[in-house]
Amino acid sequence: MRVFFNSGNSLPGVVKVQTEDVIVLTLDDGATYQYPMSDIRAVVVDSLRRVRLSDKRVLKAYLLHETADKLVFIDPLGAVVQYDKQSVSRQVGVVDPATSYQPVMLHLSFKGSVGSQPLPPVVGGAVEGDFAIGYRDVRRRHYFVGLGVGYDYRFNASTSQQLLPLFARMEYYFHPDRVWSPFFGVDAGYAFKLKGVHQGGALCNLSLGIQRQVGVKHQTFFVALFFKAQQCATRVSETISDEVFYRDGHVSLLNAGLRLGFTL
Repeated sequence: MRVFFNSGNSLPGVVKVQTEDVIVLTLDDGATYQYPMSDIRAVVVDSLRRVRLSDKRVLKAYLLHETADKLVFIDPLGAVVQYDKQSVSRQVGVVDPATSYQPVMLHLSFKGSVGSQPLPPVVGGAVEGDFAIGYRDVRRRHYFVGLGVGYDYRFNASTSQQLLPLFARMEYYFHPDRVWSPFFGVDAGYAFKLKGVHQGGALCNLSLGIQRQVGVKHQTFFVALFFKAQQCATRVSETISDEVFYRDGHVSLLNAGLRLGFTL
């Protein structure tokens, strides 16, 4: 059984009570909630179907009701569609995507940013691509935890730096059952030097953005703002009494920008 809301999201569970005014729903994890019927678009007991139309299009949807000559469906994102019976050539039951999530998720993302290093003061830009693979919480779908690798290219007026970041990623999705959901993410790891004046060092990346579902299996497209702090070992110069001295030290690379990507 699945309850669809006017907001576009839906929840699987068992309807305990349903009146003209309220509905009481018990979820798979045992939690029970009460909602006003004015917020409910539909309640379906049908399993998800693969519907083949006479024009060879394929629709994945739940059957709401049928008449002598019409079939009314609701798709996993809450859109209600109606077809003449003669236009439907075949219906095959399929597994509900809400309970058939694969535990493995793949993240692909691209970043563009501006940044600086405080000492010595330098302002420049950066572009980065990365992918991460990991586990998503199958039942509640609020969390993703995984490992990733990327390529980080930084540049300014006088020099450039290429780094290979390896990181752990955790993301939290506030409303995973809705079409649109804000999310918060943290990356932490270490970047190795590929080319440039600085050596590798620890990194931390914070992201805040929004994702949109674009498929029945809940593939998503996302956009986010991010802030990244990267520490690198380097040779630090100091001028004392007009003489330049060098020592081993660290420099902090700070960047803020835009992150775009999708999940599979």
